[in-house]
Amino acid sequence: MNINLRTDLSTDQTLTMSSREIADVVSSRHDSVKRTIETLSSKGLITFTQTVEKGTGRPLTVYHVNEEHSYIVVAQLSPEFTAALVKRWKELETKTSPSIAQKFELELMLAKAATEMLHLSESSTLSMLQRIAEINGLSSASLPAYTVDKPIGSTFDSSEPTFSATQGLKEFNAGISASAFNKLLATHGIITQLTRKSSSGKEKKFWSITEHGLRYGKNLSNPRNQNETQAHWYRSTFYQLLSHTGLIQEAA
Repeated sequence: MNINLRTDLSTDQTLTMSSREIADVVSSRHDSVKRTIETLSSKGLITFTQTVEKGTGRPLTVYHVNEEHSYIVVAQLSPEFTAALVKRWKELETKTSPSIAQKFELELMLAKAATEMLHLSESSTLSMLQRIAEINGLSSASLPAYTVDKPIGSTFDSSEPTFSATQGLKEFNAGISASAFNKLLATHGIITQLTRKSSSGKEKKFWSITEHGLRYGKNLSNPRNQNETQAHWYRSTFYQLLSHTGLIQEAA
């Protein structure tokens, strides 16, 4: 895979990647990549510039995004290709003898993109940062020793216990399977179904708690694949979650 990087001829000389090059990275249609860039931009997640390339055919409008925003675009299109993008950036940096700080900053961009796209819990984000520090041979002493995962509005000063949907439904005798429960939660906007590509190239689906659902649970990073989340639910708010979905009627 050959990714050609360009530098905009502007006053800040910002290094960017084009929508055509991103399409090549993720093996996607160029128009699909452009639509994704437009959508992310409309949500205020990224910014982009555009140029018109003239060839033998019709002029082609091409979008350009900076390094950090290229990770967000690729994470949205096909998270499994993010590693290839990081590898290519590292190869280019190596040619110019980058500092450890520059490499670390690159990894942080990826971590930030993953955290924002997957709504990762603070503990999962901390774990990711610790791994990044280890990979780059840096000390993680400046990072907090631990983080507090708790429901929004909680007054506890320590992390609250969580469990999987299967365990929670069993403990509360909800009388519904985890699979049916997940579908019910999706109708209430508590979770959403995302996809990623497996190592064999097949599409793999998984559930991720939405921003609206973070009052009831947290997203853990799957230890087998960081591009996938595992939903865990706070014990202290699980009854309210069951009530919110109509599975339990709260006493008047």
